[in-house]
Amino acid sequence: MSDDKMQSNIDGQLIYYGFEIEEWPAIGEMPAKITITYDFEMPGIAAFAPSWEIPCDRENVADDDVVLAKIFFLGMAELIYCLPGIGSYEIIVEPFALTKEQIAVWEEKYCDTLSLLFKQEAEKPLPKITIVSEGEELVPGCGNRTDKREKNLIPVQTNYETDFISEQARKKWLQEVFYAINADETCMQKLTAYGCKNVISVCRSSNTNDLETVQKVQEKDEQNISLLIVYSAALIAELYGLNDKY
Repeated sequence: MSDDKMQSNIDGQLIYYGFEIEEWPAIGEMPAKITITYDFEMPGIAAFAPSWEIPCDRENVADDDVVLAKIFFLGMAELIYCLPGIGSYEIIVEPFALTKEQIAVWEEKYCDTLSLLFKQEAEKPLPKITIVSEGEELVPGCGNRTDKREKNLIPVQTNYETDFISEQARKKWLQEVFYAINADETCMQKLTAYGCKNVISVCRSSNTNDLETVQKVQEKDEQNISLLIVYSAALIAELYGLNDKY
């Protein structure tokens, strides 16, 4: 992509059209799972389809308003990885309507995250993000279940070279459920060595269509995918009936 073409989209749009949920039954030793594929587009520049593959033996998850809300907000977290650097963007959100308060919170999240990722590039202007929400209204309170559950979900980050679970936490959390995104062999070996028997490993694919500047954002954020961890953990906890303690 030429620099001229990229320059013309500094003041541009990013559209969040929605997401597709597919349910897959267990086959042999392969567990049941769901796949979630998001549909984003930067008109005239690129389309994005980040996806999640999550082991899950629940059925008809698309009929659960709480689950849908958490999937929707995970998509809001994914959007940050589709913005090419720091610039001014209008983000159009179509799946569900956001309140004015939610819009203000997400605009701040995007600006803060982009500013943090590009903090060493002083010549770049501070980001300006405007969100326009055009979707149907969410069911009030559908994202906030308060029932008490027996076990907690403990997210672990798989890209740290150091131990990600302290000795104290290990003893306290040994019977809890651990969760990792794209866990590699080293991560799984560590969890096994710690004695963690309950591990949920999900696969995330960014599918950025080789847009160079978007890849740059993802590379910068390799060690800090906090938004994705927070919002995906909320979804996993809901699917498995766990307390989200992140």
